[in-house]
Amino acid sequence: DVRVRSLHEYYAVRILLTENELFARHQHLLRDRAGDFGDHYLGRTLAACLFTASDYLAAQRERRRMIEEIDALHHRYDALIPTGSGPAPHMSAHRHIGARQKWSSPSMGTVFSVTGAPALAPAPGRPPAASGWHANP
Repeated sequence: DVRVRSLHEYYAVRILLTENELFARHQHLLRDRAGDFGDHYLGRTLAACLFTASDYLAAQRERRRMIEEIDALHHRYDALIPTGSGPAPHMSAHRHIGARQKWSSPSMGTVFSVTGAPALAPAPGRPPAASGWHANP
């Protein structure tokens, strides 16, 4: 039984880093052509303009600590396989995820996204063939 930090801690770091980088990358376009972006994108990205350089650097330091913690686990275990939360929603459901849900809903993949650790999340309750996994002869 392996315990890691709360998913919300990993998610806070991921959101601060990724949304800040996404905002920085498109800042010139947002300034000149904000109307070309949809509400979904704007709702998820514009809050990043509130983050400071100090916030970004603090998140990078915290990410480094998280990586070190996961690396220590990899020295003790051959693989870390998270519990699944069920099947992924259909792609069309993505359009309905608003800013509030985006900023408050971490997933198990967040741990691996933040730390760069390899991830394997088998579909729960399904035989390998039904979940898209195939054994190579």
